[in-house]
Amino acid sequence: MRTVPLRLRPTPGDQLLTHEEALQSPCDSCGPAPCCTTLQVEEFTMAHLEDLDYAKFLLGFDGIELVLLANGRWRVHFHAACRLLDATHRCTVHGTDAQPHICRDYDAYACSYRPLWVEGDETGAFRIDERRLAVLSAEIGFDRRRRIATLPPWEWMAETFAALGPAEVTSPERASSAMPPVRDPSAPAGGYGEATDAPTPGGAPAPTSRPRRAAAGSPGANGARPGVPAVERTGARRLSFLDPAVQDPCASCAAWCCTRLVFPIPAPERLAQLDFVRFSLGFPGVEVAIDEDGWALVLATRCRHLRGTRCSLYGTPERPLHCSSFSALGCRYPESFGDGGPRDGVRLGFDQLEALLELATVEGGSVQPPTVAALRRAGVGVGAGVGSQPACPAAAPS
Repeated sequence: MRTVPLRLRPTPGDQLLTHEEALQSPCDSCGPAPCCTTLQVEEFTMAHLEDLDYAKFLLGFDGIELVLLANGRWRVHFHAACRLLDATHRCTVHGTDAQPHICRDYDAYACSYRPLWVEGDETGAFRIDERRLAVLSAEIGFDRRRRIATLPPWEWMAETFAALGPAEVTSPERASSAMPPVRDPSAPAGGYGEATDAPTPGGAPAPTSRPRRAAAGSPGANGARPGVPAVERTGARRLSFLDPAVQDPCASCAAWCCTRLVFPIPAPERLAQLDFVRFSLGFPGVEVAIDEDGWALVLATRCRHLRGTRCSLYGTPERPLHCSSFSALGCRYPESFGDGGPRDGVRLGFDQLEALLELATVEGGSVQPPTVAALRRAGVGVGAGVGSQPACPAAAPS
């Protein structure tokens, strides 16, 4: 008989389990259920100064935390308790048809959530908050093209982050309750009228690129439509190009770019992708935006540097480049999130999930998601001619 030597490396302080004990579900002793209170929305690489700045930008928002993996990839997580949990963090739809397959099929015995968020084991990944990122940033070297040339070793990060203490995340409750009123003060009285297949261990399909800044509510678009002045898109009165309201559109805006994060996702073509949308909409503050160009997850959150509707870091070195280089004249946030909803698409929340799933057709393992036109005909979602109320509960005034 062949024998195989085992190289055991029990975690220090761990109590060894018997085989019978090891077969018991780890979920039974998990407690806070991080897999149901943490939604992974993106994964990206950090190769340039702009990538580092993007991380800084994201960490300014309530409920957002980053995770740095040992392979150099970065994950973006949104903290909010799934609406299907009860007060004891137990799933109220467990074992029923209402439970997403991503939850039913999750391998709890190989869980990556519990070691990191419950046990504080950062052996293979680091939780990154603003404090840790600031310290890490000071140790990164760049070439003249602002590409990242040197990074501190993993061992240095482990020692330094341990000295800083655990990563801190602003509570999801504050992120949901701190939302500004939905109505955009610059909107006319009638409203704007415009506006990888398999889940990763963290729960989200691995996106191919980071969110495009001007794509809020319009997943496939980037900036203004050619030849269509912003003032005409909003349906407001005609103004001179030199009018202050045209030259400084932020002056009367409701700061949608500071209260929404948009993450493009693939339009679901496979069952697992549609199930991930179903899973994501279970988290308060999450919508899916759909238009003719693509799909996106929209998070209703709030930048902690926002004061009223103005940035408290404006004009200072602390302001992210992501914000200071944003084109206000090409901004599409108001037409995507202002009164009346997006003109060319729809936004769907948890209340519209059942209708979305009913309108999607399946052939074999392939999915044909409903078109924007089909959703509009069915009166599903928020969009021009569909509805005027926000699909996302967290976006409503508290």
